[in-house]
Amino acid sequence: MTSPSRSRMRVFIGLMLALAMGSANVAAAPEARRGGNEVRVAQNKDLSRIEFAGGAGRGAGVRRSGQTLVVRLPGTTPPNLTRLRLSPPPFIKSVDYSALKDATDVTVTLAEGADASFGVADGVLFINAFKRGQFDPPPRPAQGAKKPSDKAAAPVAEPVDPGPVTGALPIGISRQSDQTVLQFAWKAPVAAAVFRRGDGVWAVFDAKARLDTSRWPRELIKTLQPKTVSGADFTALRVAIAPGEAIGVSASAGTWTIALGPSKAAASTNITISGDENLNQSGLKADLPGASRAVWIDDPVVGDRLVAVLALAPIKGLAMRREFVDMALLKSFQGLAIEPIADDLSVAVSGNQVQIGRPKGLALSEDNRAKSIGRGGGPLQAAAMPGLVDFSSWSRTGSGGFIGRYNALFAAAAAEAGEGSRAPVNARMALARFLIGSDLAYEGIGVLNALAKSNRASLDEPDFRGLRGAANAMVGRYAEALADLSGPELASDPASALWLGYSAAQSGQWDAAREAFTPSESALSAFPSLWRARFIRANVKAMMEAGDLKGASQLMPMALQQNVEPLERLKTLMVQADLFDRFGDTSRALAMYDALSKANSAQIRMPAMLRATQIKQVRGKISPAQALDAYDRVRLGWRGDATELKAVAIQAQLYVDLGRYREALAVLSSLGRRTPDVPEARQLADDASTIFQSLFLEGLADSLPPIQALALFYDYKYLTPIGSDGDVIVRRLARRLVDVDLLDQAAELLKYQVDNRLEGLPRSLVATDLALVQLMNHQPQKALLAINDSRSTLLPAALSAERRVIEARAWNELGKPDHALELLAGDRSQDATDIRNDIAWRKKIWIKAGPAFEIKLGDRWKNQDNPLSEDEEDSLLRAAVSYSLAKDDKALNRLRQRFAPLAEKARQADALQLALAGADDDRAVNPARIMSTLSQMDTFSQWAVRTKQKFRTETLKAASPEPAKAAQAGAAQRQG
Repeated sequence: MTSPSRSRMRVFIGLMLALAMGSANVAAAPEARRGGNEVRVAQNKDLSRIEFAGGAGRGAGVRRSGQTLVVRLPGTTPPNLTRLRLSPPPFIKSVDYSALKDATDVTVTLAEGADASFGVADGVLFINAFKRGQFDPPPRPAQGAKKPSDKAAAPVAEPVDPGPVTGALPIGISRQSDQTVLQFAWKAPVAAAVFRRGDGVWAVFDAKARLDTSRWPRELIKTLQPKTVSGADFTALRVAIAPGEAIGVSASAGTWTIALGPSKAAASTNITISGDENLNQSGLKADLPGASRAVWIDDPVVGDRLVAVLALAPIKGLAMRREFVDMALLKSFQGLAIEPIADDLSVAVSGNQVQIGRPKGLALSEDNRAKSIGRGGGPLQAAAMPGLVDFSSWSRTGSGGFIGRYNALFAAAAAEAGEGSRAPVNARMALARFLIGSDLAYEGIGVLNALAKSNRASLDEPDFRGLRGAANAMVGRYAEALADLSGPELASDPASALWLGYSAAQSGQWDAAREAFTPSESALSAFPSLWRARFIRANVKAMMEAGDLKGASQLMPMALQQNVEPLERLKTLMVQADLFDRFGDTSRALAMYDALSKANSAQIRMPAMLRATQIKQVRGKISPAQALDAYDRVRLGWRGDATELKAVAIQAQLYVDLGRYREALAVLSSLGRRTPDVPEARQLADDASTIFQSLFLEGLADSLPPIQALALFYDYKYLTPIGSDGDVIVRRLARRLVDVDLLDQAAELLKYQVDNRLEGLPRSLVATDLALVQLMNHQPQKALLAINDSRSTLLPAALSAERRVIEARAWNELGKPDHALELLAGDRSQDATDIRNDIAWRKKIWIKAGPAFEIKLGDRWKNQDNPLSEDEEDSLLRAAVSYSLAKDDKALNRLRQRFAPLAEKARQADALQLALAGADDDRAVNPARIMSTLSQMDTFSQWAVRTKQKFRTETLKAASPEPAKAAQAGAAQRQG
């Protein structure tokens, strides 16, 4: 019986479906989605090249049979082959194509006597056609007798000579998206083998050179831990790699490229292994076109020896590890790699065949074959789609119920695990499938992880990767799912592509999701309706993010038609509302969002309320205060995923628009140290940093009172950017504090920068500011300390002069004018002159002080129209007092005649008239009056006022590419 709440939910969903499906069509149904393939042709006298620009996707590849190459391209759009069909380039006989259900095959027939190589480079699939033998290197001279240590090795074919190699061969390394790409650029085509052993990847080359990794970034050297091995005529490199990391190999001319990480390269041709009846006893043979020879390598990590069979391009390898009693064939991406177990194993190359044997034959009986497969060499599951989770079949329990079925599977898995690392894996895989099919994915992942730990070979198996990737996607471990599902083992599996697209979409990697979903339609019907709905929803979201609204509108009805539980249906309706919104039909979208915001599930209600509030705010239907209240309800009512982060971002931006910066930073900081695994998390941190820099670097905080600005800075100082911008922020704030006489706080900010953040010239520059602030704060001793602790021999001349003047003024303030005069000897700058004048004044050397202050006034007396400035009044007053006390009536009379009219209009008119009065005036100067005038003249305060003004007007900039010039310009500006 249906419960009342479920009945209400179904009625509610029915109303939503009416809103979603009942109005006019959003867009006409687009044409069936088709792939697209661009073909490019280039040629010269030695080579013809065909490139398929659409041929590097999932499912693309090339297979060769004799003189015929078949290129498989994704999509059903026929490529434009007109140029190739009408006039084939040299070495190409004919080109044609045939359409398949989900792909297109292009057949390229080589001309008689022609050969070809193919691969993937720069995102395109290519074929190079040339005359057979044209690029074959000259044969090497025969090797000498084998060393005693090589007695176990069979004779090998002669290696390919790549031409002379002078000095070291630098190994190119780069980071491309999530890949680390290594490039070995030889002078000519070189045979190679690339394979994985344990936690290392080996690249072995049929040439002698010193591989140079000295230019690799330090962090990559630490991560990859490169080790080189040099033989008499071969070179090898081993790099460390994480378990399960994908590997892609490609070759073009003499360059081999190895990509560590998610690879889009076409899968290599698989090497065929079969029994060899030509050996004296039973053995194995491998068909390896382009085989060069076999080399024995000492593994510096494991401490044993292994065999690498080298081959020329095109790429061919062994898809999975195959283990036998006497040896194991390692999974390879180019060539063959053999791990000997028997001491007398022999490996020989004859033409395109590799022969593996022992003097008395390899153990290849049926019993031994079965044992070797059970020990890890065979496939884990014979399934067409490794990523397919068969929920209905795997979860069957039988008459014994869940506990009985689980106990039986667990007992078999435990017994299997007890046999050691070479035990079969079938029972443990069966237990994992049962748990995952029963929606106990966490438990299934635990079984698979334990299996991988005890049997490393399982990591190379498509069925293991597909199953664990699907389970990780089911529980929301999308990063782990992407790692498992991105490997070349699953490149042709449409079921794994569905899980890959779903995980990429849930991680916000929309381009990757679209690419993964494209070839996955054939597997969709194999999943239950619940996961069909989830996959389709993720695909629709990826289409919308890519701007393909037409395609999303065509796919949306399929998602709505899935028979799923009410909560899943509501999630689908949320996507439909988003689609309406993106089409610009905001009225219809708002109606759906308003209805969904009343759902019983907060998982649906909160994101619907968030978007409905946004639309209403843009339309002016609610006030900013009402919008902020709604965003608060969403932010506090649903925590931990993208909905909360979106609410935080929108609310913070609204606070910024309203000029409420503290509230904006408070909202952005409300997440604390929580970092949800969603794309918006990093953007929020960037938003907070942007607001902080706008406040303190771009001047928004200038509208705040200095105390509030300082408090805001201290509350969020962890947002201060690293580098020159952060230093400018601190200096700018310090200058604002100086402007309002908060000298202690300004000094504290600057001292922290000097002590903890800066080195070299920037440190000396900020220390100069600190010394000025300390001096203005009547702390000359601390000013001297700031100067002394930041000395450098590489300072610009202007900055050195400024620091010398500050030091001299500090000594003068400490009552040691002789020290100051000694520092300023030879300095004729105005600042130095002012200090010398001040010293003469303080030491009452009137005969020197009077002329000095008059000289400072210059010809100012000629301009009678403009009143004297404060500094000019000060200089006139000091000159007059000095001449009076020196009893230089002639000089005093000259001063009075020139400046009397200006003195009458001055701010200190009385003091100036008193000082300028002559001996015959009834106001003649007397000692009492002189001392009274002197007591009103605080020379230090006047200097501090001038210095603050310079601080206020000087422009602070981030560090220049030429810091010496920038510092010199700033110091010169301060010196005036």
